[in-house]
Amino acid sequence: MARYIERAENIARIVDVNLQLLLDLRDLDEKKLAEYWLPIVQSTGDEAAFFKLHPNATGAAVTDPKGEEAASVRLYWHIVARFAGDMAVTFVATGGVTLSGGVLPRVVDFLDEAAFREAFEAKAPVDGLAKRIPTRLVTREDAVLVGMAAIASTPDRYGIDYGSRAWV
Repeated sequence: MARYIERAENIARIVDVNLQLLLDLRDLDEKKLAEYWLPIVQSTGDEAAFFKLHPNATGAAVTDPKGEEAASVRLYWHIVARFAGDMAVTFVATGGVTLSGGVLPRVVDFLDEAAFREAFEAKAPVDGLAKRIPTRLVTREDAVLVGMAAIASTPDRYGIDYGSRAWV
């Protein structure tokens, strides 16, 4: 279990550091972008798959969904699946894992559900646990507002401990 927590923390740290560096750069071309993100691919153990699918990654994935660029986005889904699986197993999330917000709803067209589940469940020796954990992707942009409106309109339908909540 500790192995999965440590791996997830390390990947999250690498992603955050690279993102912060990229946000500060002004002149970022495709070569520089690859130099910053390649270490993440290497750290997840997906370097061979990455280079097999596409030697060069650019922003053209949407214009050519069968090209190398789109394969990069599909590899991103693979990394998300592995990380989500790590977290699910670490926290024994038998109630399921829900992914929402960020870039995921915008790249859902590149999601291969079977490949996602395969990567999510590849957690030997605890893959049996991972296989029992459902996954969901929320694509609705206003999901939080809809949920809050539902709670506000029918609070008796939800098991919320209002006494311990700090409403501001």
